Amino acid sequence: MNSSISSLHMYVRVRAPKVNWGSSTQSQSFMLALQSVQSLSNVEDHVKNYRPNIILFCGNPGDRSFTLFKS
Repeated sequence: MNSSISSLHMYVRVRAPKVNWGSSTQSQSFMLALQSVQSLSNVEDHVKNYRPNIILFCGNPGDRSFTLFKS
């Protein structure tokens, strides 16, 4: 196990890819946002937090190349 980690470290060091690995702050912000959004699926619908999603189709269906979403 230790040799595979060392090998991976040497490979990355020798190759020196031009990659933006991101910062730990960005990672923490992303994970917090993701967890917050996922926790919303556990909230039951209520009169005060219900937001309907409406799909609106515009124009002739044969000529329509996109759909507008209004929420």
